[in-house]
Order: sequence, then C-alpha cells, then structure tokens
Amino acid sequence: MAGNLLQQALSFVIDPGTVGTTVQANTSFTGGDIGSDVLSIPSFDQTNGVITGDTNGQAEAGDTLAFTVPAGTDIVWFKQSLNSGNYTKLAQGAGATLTITEAMTQEGNRIVAVARLADNTLIKSEVIDLFDEIDDCPGGGASGGQGTFTRVIDVGSAYPASFNFVWTAYTIQDRFVISGAATYDTGFVSGSNVSVSVAKTSADRYITVTVYAPTGGTAWNYSVGCAS
Repeated sequence: MAGNLLQQALSFVIDPGTVGTTVQANTSFTGGDIGSDVLSIPSFDQTNGVITGDTNGQAEAGDTLAFTVPAGTDIVWFKQSLNSGNYTKLAQGAGATLTITEAMTQEGNRIVAVARLADNTLIKSEVIDLFDEIDDCPGGGASGGQGTFTRVIDVGSAYPASFNFVWTAYTIQDRFVISGAATYDTGFVSGSNVSVSVAKTSADRYITVTVYAPTGGTAWNYSVGCAS
C-alpha cells in the first residue's frame, strides 16, 4: 500500500501536465498514510531545504527563488492561499526556479517547493511568505516611505460586511491596493486621513494591502478596521 501511495504522490507532484492546477488543502491519498495535507507528502524524508533568493523568509516581486537541492533534481513550486489554504502548482522541472510576480504578492500567498531526489524521496523547502506580516484588526496597518510594501490583515469572517480603510499619502502620491477578501485600488493619490468603506467580496478572513510608493521623500500610512 505504501508504495502505491508514494506513486500517487509522485504523480501529483511531478506530473508535467498539472502546472496551474489548484489542489485543496485537505487533499489526501487513499489509506491516509500521507496525511490530510497534500504538502505533508515530503514528510517521507523529514528534511527541509533552503530557498535562496529571498530575504529573511520573505520574497518580493522580481525575486527569483531557487531550491538548494542536487543539480538536475526535479523541483515543483507551489503557492498556498492564506484564505483557502489551497495549493496551486506554479512551475516545475529539473532545477526549476520561480520568479515572484507582482500579482503573486497581492494575493496573500506563501511559496513552497517540493523536490524529488534520485531515490524518489520527496522533500519540501522552507516556506516563504509573500507579505511582510499578518496583522489583526482593528488598527492593523503600516507606515513607511519609498518602496513597495505588502501586509496581510485579518478583518474577520463577517459577510456580507464592510470595513473602514483610512489612508494618508500627504503631498507625494502613493497607491494603496487591497485584494483577497475585498478589492479596492486608490490609484496614485495624495491626501491625509482619507476614510473609505470597503465591502468584502467573500467570507474569507484575510485581505492583502500593497502600498506602491516609488518616489523619494514620500511618506504614507494606513489603518484597517474590522469587518461588520
């Protein structure tokens, strides 16, 4: 039975026809030997690898990530949605790397790689966050200067519901983009303590707030209320 389970696991992880496929977090293989989480498959080896190309466990748009395994090893890259818990296969191949896109950083994702070694052992990488941190409402928010910044905020599961979003960009224009459980985009704006009510689009708990502040000397801040 264990051999059959391993072959099913390998078929999912390595099958080249499934790039872009989303798999529910509770996917399991018949018999339960592997566990409820599809990415617990790598527990066959109990070894976590290191991803290079990120900074302190967090990656940004434009970063190229590489999984440090022997040359020529089959590697598959996944993103995991914080809201659904589901995994989507992004890229795969011998020595495959992954370049982080702007869209990935706005979705509230984590990135993980799975590799198949020469003896068919499966190992998984460390987990890389595509956001600065997760905050709770009310008051979850951030402030800063020039650059691009992404943060995930738990606004609660209430739905239908809305939450207050208060932003300040002062005189130099910045842009605030909300995605995930709600959608909102200020475009490049200036102003102080501008309050808007943002409607949730689902019962998911997490929104992702990305701030685009490309101009030197800029300053900005925002805060987020709880959905009700």
